[in-house]
Amino acid sequence: MSSSFGQRKLPTNMRIPNRSPLLVFALWLVAVCAGIAWWSMRSGDTTVGASALPHEVTRSTPRDVAAPTGIAERAGAEVGTGALQATDDRTQDPSATEAADEQRGRVQDALGRRVADIQVLRAVPFDAQRPAQPLARTDAAGEFVWTDTTWAELIAESDELTTVLPIYASSSERAIVVAPRRAYAGVVVDEAGTPLAHAELDVQMGDDVARALLPGERRASARRWTALSGDDGRFELPHVGWTEGLMARVRLDGFVEGREPLPPQSTFDLVFTLRRPVADARTVTGRVIDEHGEPVEGATVAFARGDQTTSAADGRFVARLPDATKHGVLWAVKFGHLPASREFDDLDLDPQPARPPIELVLGGAPLSISGSVLDASGGPVAGAKVFTWDMQPLGRGVFVESLLVQESFAGQTETDGGGRFRLDGLLERQYALLALHPGSLAVAEIADVAAGSENVVLRFTSSETPRRVAGRVVDGRGQPVPGLFVFRGRDAAPGHERLLAPLVVEHAPVTDANGAFEFPAMCVNGAYLLVAGDGIAMQDRRRLDAAEDLEHLELRVSLECRFQVVLADPDEADGFQVRDVNDSVLPLTLELGDVIVSGNGFFDLAGGRSEVALGDERAHSLVLAKGGVEVRRVPLALAPGELRIVTP
Repeated sequence: MSSSFGQRKLPTNMRIPNRSPLLVFALWLVAVCAGIAWWSMRSGDTTVGASALPHEVTRSTPRDVAAPTGIAERAGAEVGTGALQATDDRTQDPSATEAADEQRGRVQDALGRRVADIQVLRAVPFDAQRPAQPLARTDAAGEFVWTDTTWAELIAESDELTTVLPIYASSSERAIVVAPRRAYAGVVVDEAGTPLAHAELDVQMGDDVARALLPGERRASARRWTALSGDDGRFELPHVGWTEGLMARVRLDGFVEGREPLPPQSTFDLVFTLRRPVADARTVTGRVIDEHGEPVEGATVAFARGDQTTSAADGRFVARLPDATKHGVLWAVKFGHLPASREFDDLDLDPQPARPPIELVLGGAPLSISGSVLDASGGPVAGAKVFTWDMQPLGRGVFVESLLVQESFAGQTETDGGGRFRLDGLLERQYALLALHPGSLAVAEIADVAAGSENVVLRFTSSETPRRVAGRVVDGRGQPVPGLFVFRGRDAAPGHERLLAPLVVEHAPVTDANGAFEFPAMCVNGAYLLVAGDGIAMQDRRRLDAAEDLEHLELRVSLECRFQVVLADPDEADGFQVRDVNDSVLPLTLELGDVIVSGNGFFDLAGGRSEVALGDERAHSLVLAKGGVEVRRVPLALAPGELRIVTP
């Protein structure tokens, strides 16, 4: 069973200020491995980056919508001419810093033309209160130099141009792409023309356009502009970078999400019409209320592993029935409440019976389990991983508990210095609770713990004797590879065959000049090692066998290769994956500046073009698919140290 996992929107974004290499790899591996484990357990194949959004937004030019006062003048005011004159001269003088610290980038427009004499600024992502600081100005060739590798977003701005693809200073992108600065305004209404308050507007360049802007180069994730409609339904988007095919996505609880192209020129009389979902024989209607009988807006409503919708301001919803199943459970989930559910046993009837509207009543606050983790002598264990895999699936990669705590990886935590832990966001049910020792990888478990329990004690009493594990990491030619991290994990243990524990990244050894590493003492039954680092592909787990020579292991890694798939016919396929000579799927990684996407499912081909992917020298064939079904397979050979444009 294959899986794909995307790290976007952290929660889920891999956005780490002042990143050290260990922190990057640690958090990346935790996210990727946890995500792959969740998906492998709970879902089937999926496609990274694929999306299909209904075109439910309409636009017209009503007589009563005028340009908001001053918006045309304010477009560009945040980065005005005067503010763009100051530069940091030290970044322009190569003698002011060591040459080894210099990095060179360029600014170009959406047509690939270099942009000279434009201000480059250093911005702190996700901190709108801190203004961007001048960093450099491009020369006649559109190039600039910077020396400060502090984690930051590098952008280029002028009165006429704004950034659509930035550079992240600690990443490997080298091109900032700018586009014409435009301003938009208008109103969001329903089908009857009534203004809608609090609608969310999201504008971002499409992946197909972004990939074509920098062919054969890594890029950062495209810049995003957002707005919220006011009580009168009106919105403003004063600083948008326009590119071909730019879309506005509009969302409001209880309505079908819509998309509409934005015009190439500034426009202040847009009308976006959102439509309510239509009930039919394959839907269930009703409303979500709280324990006091009040309607609940914004609750997620869905059948387990089915399509999701949200309740409107009056609590009403229209949920679509799942296909090809007789039994199903409809859930209503809202942060801060225990969820509600309703079981159905006639979903396979054709035609479906007429169903009266139902009420889903949310409960009080979600429950928690708290307690402590102790060693065999009764002492507290700090840094122990405490987790449960008894999660309630809601959709692909989504769990009810995750929505209750608004975290991607609910159901796991770590003990504090006193060995104490607390798991939040739990349902009113029993959970199997496990703990993983941060040093030895010993396992402790309590089979059934009621949510709401306190003073729960997990004690390590394993009879397994920890052993020394050591060895070296080599490449495909048998040469030692220094500077790689070796992480540990367990997916089984005596009596715990379904363990699937979180990856342990603390105190990970780094291979020395001889590729050597060592763990002084660890339980090995069901344990594995995972190697990660610069220059190597995403590796498979190396499971340990208690019968092997654990003090002289040889871990063989494959080198990283870069490639990009470009189809002659963009309609031929919408996804791809890479397989080795044994027809096993090889994992791939995409790095979009501050976003990392890794997995071994089908990666998307937006407009017939992939991102620049980090693959594996073991690649043997490229599999093209459409709708998850293979359409063609071609030979593939990749080489470390070079970028290959694959045109099958």
